[in-house]
Amino acid sequence: MSDVAVVGARAANGPVSVEVSAPTTPHNVTGIVWRYDPQKQPKGAAGEFSHKVPTVPLGAVSSIHDNFYLIEGVVLNMNDNPPVHYQVVVSVLQQGATIHQQVPTNGGAGEIGSADVPFVYRFQIVEAP
Repeated sequence: MSDVAVVGARAANGPVSVEVSAPTTPHNVTGIVWRYDPQKQPKGAAGEFSHKVPTVPLGAVSSIHDNFYLIEGVVLNMNDNPPVHYQVVVSVLQQGATIHQQVPTNGGAGEIGSADVPFVYRFQIVEAP
């Protein structure tokens, strides 16, 4: 996995979750969060997200530290003509507080018209001191 954001989370601050949204556009985002172990071996889906349920719980820091996550999502088109700007924001949260936030560099911002736009984001949770 290349381009992996490293996110430090403190065990005492509660469980970790990830939220995927497009707050500056009416377009909906949907997709899946995949979990990988510290050796980068796939461990299945952590969960799905959509505009109705944008948050995927990942778990306690003690059980997920050093795990990697891959978000595969899509911005759903609304047949815009001319195309309009969109931006996806990935937020990693602990107890609802943002500890990391970033726009994916792979498809996370641009223009959308009459075709859905895929995006990808990778991150790792590490235990912060």
